[in-house]
Amino acid sequence: MKVGVLHSLIRQEEKLLINEFRKRSDIQLKLLDDRNMEFNLMNGEYDLDVVLHRSINQSRSINAINIFESYGIKC
Repeated sequence: MKVGVLHSLIRQEEKLLINEFRKRSDIQLKLLDDRNMEFNLMNGEYDLDVVLHRSINQSRSINAINIFESYGIKC
């Protein structure tokens, strides 16, 4: 399973989640920093099964989640 973690800052909770994801051999983890993200709206370039929303900034995260869902990725 390919899991993306949408984040702003890496807080203690995110560190714990990341460590647990990395322990599992059946999960490929991709960290998605919403402060640096650029989306190509014509081409869904993200090969993910699910995105876990852990971002602090509400406006950036809502827009990112809407775009991921439009690509067919569960959030």
